[in-house]
Amino acid sequence: MLSTFRFLQSLNLSFNSFSTALPVGFANLTDLISLNLSSAGFTGQIPNDFSKLTKLVSLDLSALSFPGGPALKLEKPNFATLVQNLTHLTELLLDGVNISAHGNDWCKALSSSLPNLKVLSMSNCYLSGPLDASLAKLQSLSIIRFSGNNLSAPVPEFLANYSKLTALQLSSCQLNGIFPQAIFQVPTLEILDLSSNDFLQGSFPELHQNLSLRTLMLSSTNFSGTLPQSIGELEKLSRIELAEAPDKD
Repeated sequence: MLSTFRFLQSLNLSFNSFSTALPVGFANLTDLISLNLSSAGFTGQIPNDFSKLTKLVSLDLSALSFPGGPALKLEKPNFATLVQNLTHLTELLLDGVNISAHGNDWCKALSSSLPNLKVLSMSNCYLSGPLDASLAKLQSLSIIRFSGNNLSAPVPEFLANYSKLTALQLSSCQLNGIFPQAIFQVPTLEILDLSSNDFLQGSFPELHQNLSLRTLMLSSTNFSGTLPQSIGELEKLSRIELAEAPDKD
């Protein structure tokens, strides 16, 4: 059936209830630029067909999933095989896909295959850490979402070097160590979510007035000290969550 539409450039089947495995034939859609199958009810292994869609700029296979529930997965082929030929991707959304990969593997697969990536959303993907330094190569990244993965590592300093970063969402990642203060000062950063990382320590620097920060979520972390007076001068800041985090005066 899919081969009938081999000249398609955009396909959106999101928010359906197919409740079935992904159909064969996606490899025939070689002109696809945008593919959105998010929350469409597909389950099981993501086939190798997707790695042949070399013109893709946007790929969204994300889903709202629950532990133990039906979900898409990447085993054979694995994550590295999926992305190795998708060199034009600027948006990759795989939230809820069971990838089960170690940090050294999935980070290097991203950095070696997807040089143009701007949006990277891989929450609740059963990923482990640490965040490998190879990710620093992806200098076009503006949105990073890794929430709900067991990274079990410190937050790397190189995240402060993304000059286009607008959202960094790392909630419930078992992060530890001391959070780099330089990340607070990224001028383009609008959303910073570090909530539910009980072992993540840190303190607040004085904040530059020209920051873009709109949302700051630090609930259930181990940050200490007081909020700087300069935080009140951030005109765009509309949401702060510090619940269950001690010593916030």
